[in-house]
Amino acid sequence: MLSFVLTLLVPLVAPVHTEAPCQSISRPVDHWGSYQSKFKVGPVSLAFKKGSTNCTFDTMEAGRCLSVAPGVIYVALAGQETWFSIPENKHAEVRVQDGAVSCTVRPLVRMD
Repeated sequence: MLSFVLTLLVPLVAPVHTEAPCQSISRPVDHWGSYQSKFKVGPVSLAFKKGSTNCTFDTMEAGRCLSVAPGVIYVALAGQETWFSIPENKHAEVRVQDGAVSCTVRPLVRMD
């Protein structure tokens, strides 16, 4: 009986991994529109269509940005443009390290 109860409780205790790669998209037709936040750090340019964004860079080539509900994210690095589409009610983390860009998306969790 105890093993049956533990089997039922384990999924409740185990952390849920809800992180996924951001969806890469081609350059949007309206990419010249206004952006909520723009950053240029060394060779990296970042722009976030909407939402609230906070970037922290340890060096000119390595850092990360956390963005709440950004919609579309633009990153330019080493002559390469990358565009990401973030679904509604999600937030994103963009990392720049070793000359590469990565982006992950997570559910938006409100604490208010």
